[in-house]
Order: sequence, then C-alpha cells, then structure tokens
Amino acid sequence: MYRFFAVASALLAFAGCSQWQTYKCVRDTVSRNEPYYNQADREDSESLAWQACRERAAAKGN
Repeated sequence: MYRFFAVASALLAFAGCSQWQTYKCVRDTVSRNEPYYNQADREDSESLAWQACRERAAAKGN
C-alpha cells in the first residue's frame, strides 16, 4: 500500500513540475514581447504562448 502512495506522489510531483515549466515558458514569452499596445494584444500573445509552450513540452515528451 505504501508503494502505491509513493508512486502516486512521484507522478503528481512530476506532473506539477511539467506544469510549472509550461507556466514559466508562457510567462517568459509574454514578458519578452512587452510592451503591448493594449490588453487584447497581451491576451493574444499569452494564448499563442500557451499553445507554443505546450507543443514544445509535447515534443520533449513532457
């Protein structure tokens, strides 16, 4: 039973780590593209960054 919890905890930690890396990728991409003319431009940049960062993570196997 303890082995199950250890494996489950490790999987959750790894999943959290990859989500954090994706969030950091998005944050860095959006920050790199500043300044924005308006909020809509920033939101567009953020949505494109989410897509690009997810694709990069999938290509790496995360």
